Amino acid sequence: MSRRGPIIAGAACVVLAVLGVVLLVLPKMNEVTAKEDQLAAAEDQEGTLQAELGRLEDARAEAPEAEAEIRELETLVPPTEDLPGMIRLLSGAADRAGVEFFSGAPGAPDVSIPTSPASPARTTSTRRLP
Repeated sequence: MSRRGPIIAGAACVVLAVLGVVLLVLPKMNEVTAKEDQLAAAEDQEGTLQAELGRLEDARAEAPEAEAEIRELETLVPPTEDLPGMIRLLSGAADRAGVEFFSGAPGAPDVSIPTSPASPARTTSTRRLP
């Protein structure tokens, strides 16, 4: 029996060591792996946010130029709708182009034309031959 005692004690120590590794070390290794994955995801997100920050800083630098261009364009667009003035303008342009301006009437927006203006006017014209 004295020979089996040290073998059993050694086997018990090995079993305890394996249980210690399985119960204590492996869960911590899994936690470390999960935290490393979270760190990698956070670093990827940081790269994305840094790129977006760069784009936003570029946009901020270009903002005064864009605002100046908007102010310039606002001076070219009338503040109110001037349909009679537009019809007179079209009629004058048609006369200069040699096109007879038949009629013009305000109408509802035509959704079939993707570039139609907000408040279109329907016109009909024919070309005068010399």
